[in-house]
Formats: sequence, C-alpha cells, structure tokens
Amino acid sequence: MGTNLFCTFFGHKFGEWEYVADVSCEQIRVCKRDRFKEKRHGSHQFSEWKYTTDDSCEQIRVCKRDGYEERGRVSHQFGEWEYVADNFCEQVRICKRCGEHQFREKIHIWGDWNESPDTRTKVRICKRCGEKSEITYGICPSCGSPLKEESVGYDSHTVTEMLICTNPSCYYTTSP
Repeated sequence: MGTNLFCTFFGHKFGEWEYVADVSCEQIRVCKRDRFKEKRHGSHQFSEWKYTTDDSCEQIRVCKRDGYEERGRVSHQFGEWEYVADNFCEQVRICKRCGEHQFREKIHIWGDWNESPDTRTKVRICKRCGEKSEITYGICPSCGSPLKEESVGYDSHTVTEMLICTNPSCYYTTSP
C-alpha cells in the first residue's frame, strides 16, 4: 500500500502552517506522509490605524508582512454644536481634523402661546429666529380634519380636556 493511498483512506498528516516568504501572508503546510502541499492566505498582521494626512479623517493600516493596505475607518472629531448665526435656529458642528460639517434639525426656543385676533388661532414665535407656529382651534394641525373635545379622567379628582382628531387614520391628540 503506497503513502498516497494511505492518505486517501486515512487523511493527510500535515505539519504546521509556515509562511512562504518573509514578505508574504501566503502559507503552506506539507503532509508528512506523501509531501502533499496545501496553501492558504493567512491572516494579515496589520499595524495600528493611522490618519493618511493631518487634515483628513481617512485612516489606513498596513500589513507588516506583505504591505497590503486597508482604508476607510473614519472617526471624525466633531466640536460642540453651534448656531449657524445669531438669528438662526439651525445648528452645525465641524470636524476639527477635516472640516466636515454636520447639521441637525432646528431647535427652536418658543415663546408663550398668544391668542390671535380671530380668536380661533393661537400663535407662538421663536425667540431666536422669529419663526411662527400656530394652531387653529377645532382643526387638526396634522391632517386638517375637525377636532373633537373629550374629557379624560386620570384619577377621581382630575379631569382634563383633550382635543382628538376625528380622522380615523390620524392619531393627533393634544397633550393633557
């Protein structure tokens, strides 16, 4: 019985994985019985992530064996949120490394609700940008359907009036 036939029935008896060259991640192992060679690409041995330039957030790491480069792990270093200007509610923060801008939704500083002269509308104005928000009594601000008043009891002593939209596909209610 030859060694090839023996390995065919009982499997190979491989030695340890070894690198093909000092500057390669390719590995090989050899069967101790019939000298059959098996190859694989071993794991890269990467360096730590480093920025590609001082003014970039792109990072790179390089395999210490074969020089393979892996790119893309981006970690921005954003500053604090700041208003775009004194009379705007838009906010921005800027990456200290690359200068990328990130914006977020407006955050208004609303004044008190005031009755409008037609007495069916309440109006409030943002103290920062002057944007106006208004609601009309009896009309749903979400879908425009009529609102109905409903009394809600939370315990035996508290009854609160709520406005609820009459449109069955709209779920608008005023907060109690």
